[in-house]
Amino acid sequence: MDQEEDTTIIETTLIFIFKIIHMYIQKDYIKEFEEKKSELQAKVIEIYEASADEIKIVVKEKKEGALKKVFTGVEKFLEELSKIEFP
Repeated sequence: MDQEEDTTIIETTLIFIFKIIHMYIQKDYIKEFEEKKSELQAKVIEIYEASADEIKIVVKEKKEGALKKVFTGVEKFLEELSKIEFP
């Protein structure tokens, strides 16, 4: 095996490991979210309704480009969610 093949094997292995880690993290996140869903729902709606119109548009559009345009507002929105311990 040459160095290029070694690099490819290492990269492929790392990608596989990261996918496994992501899968476990996602599983834990989903479990935590489901456990807190009912108690957080009203708080999330309250935060959403109090948000600027530009944030409401971004949430509805779900486009990455829109997020970048209103980054400061998005940061504030996420800070508010973190205050209520949103997973």
